[in-house]
Amino acid sequence: MKTARKSKVGFLLKIAVLVFAIYFVATFIQLQLDLQDKRQTLAQVQAACEQQQLSNEEKQSLLDSDDLSEYYEQIAREHGYVGAGERVFIDKSGN
Repeated sequence: MKTARKSKVGFLLKIAVLVFAIYFVATFIQLQLDLQDKRQTLAQVQAACEQQQLSNEEKQSLLDSDDLSEYYEQIAREHGYVGAGERVFIDKSGN
């Protein structure tokens, strides 16, 4: 009777360990996938941060200079304005 009970407990213990191992592996794989996604997001945010820092440095150098006419001209061009007598050519070839 005791040997049957021991083998039943041993079998249940093996099943419990197997279930725990499967859960552990599945959780580990899920965490690795999440980590990979977060690293990719971090790389994108760092790239955007670097781009913004370059833009900030450019604007700061323009503001530090005494001649703001170049800065005003750049802003006007971004909003679609052109200088007197200028012709704007738009490349529609897709390049």
